[in-house]
Amino acid sequence: MSTFEQNPPKIKFLGGERDPLGKIYEVWQRSRDYPVIQVGLPARRIAEVKLFHQLIFDFTQIPEFCTWSWWIDGMPRSFFDQMVRYRKTAFFARSQRIRDQRGFTDRGEYLTTPRIAKNIDWKITYDAAMVMIDAAYTDLLNAGCPAEDARGLLPLHLRTGFAWSMSLRDLAQDIFRARTCHLMQQDYWAHLATQMRKDLENIDTELGTIFRPPCARDGTCISPIEAQARNDAVLGANGATKRMDLYPCRIWVKKFTKNETEQHLITKAVGSEGGTQWAPTMEETAGAYRKETLQSDQSAD
Repeated sequence: MSTFEQNPPKIKFLGGERDPLGKIYEVWQRSRDYPVIQVGLPARRIAEVKLFHQLIFDFTQIPEFCTWSWWIDGMPRSFFDQMVRYRKTAFFARSQRIRDQRGFTDRGEYLTTPRIAKNIDWKITYDAAMVMIDAAYTDLLNAGCPAEDARGLLPLHLRTGFAWSMSLRDLAQDIFRARTCHLMQQDYWAHLATQMRKDLENIDTELGTIFRPPCARDGTCISPIEAQARNDAVLGANGATKRMDLYPCRIWVKKFTKNETEQHLITKAVGSEGGTQWAPTMEETAGAYRKETLQSDQSAD
């Protein structure tokens, strides 16, 4: 019934490593019989930060020693299905096998994506289908059908809750290395990542580094085919079908295309509002920062 913007997921930090940089430093130094600088000295902090940036995006096991856990509520079941693809993380979801979901439409417990919310015809069809599913599910339970059998009707966009625990290596190298990309399902990930970043930055400000897209961090593009395909779709180039719902990536255009391509895209009317619309960053999607801060970040890219 509501979008994430209207009703964002609720994320509760459950705890974890309180001194990640210190632990990484100790494990690395001691495993190599290197000198260990005394805790509390300014030189120790400098050494910790330097080593953190050296190791965090390399495929080393050291960051696995730091783990954190969150309880995430209000995410659709479809998102949880993505989570199980990351086999190294731990997760435990609220059970739909025993939980009574009758009346989920009245309670607004299903997600409406922004694209559906903006299209009146789509939204009417979508909401009507949800009401029908809810009614059929309710009829089954009222007739004595066990919830574990009736749950087969429940939609993937039904909101649920789950616990999620992962190591620093999972966060930095597997999950958010990909999901901070502007093209990677920001509607799902942005609201989640924004709160998780705040929680981790409260522990150590250096942890915010892992929530920067690779292209902005080290110049690596992890979605070059998708990025180029979006440029082609907007411009109608290379035989691509012109589509107005595939917004190009601002960083890709600036860093990886020729100047004339950038100018063509900038002057092209994209979307109903007119003017160029870019694939949104996490901050833009979640509305986490003021407009002037975003403009400053974009000019830096």
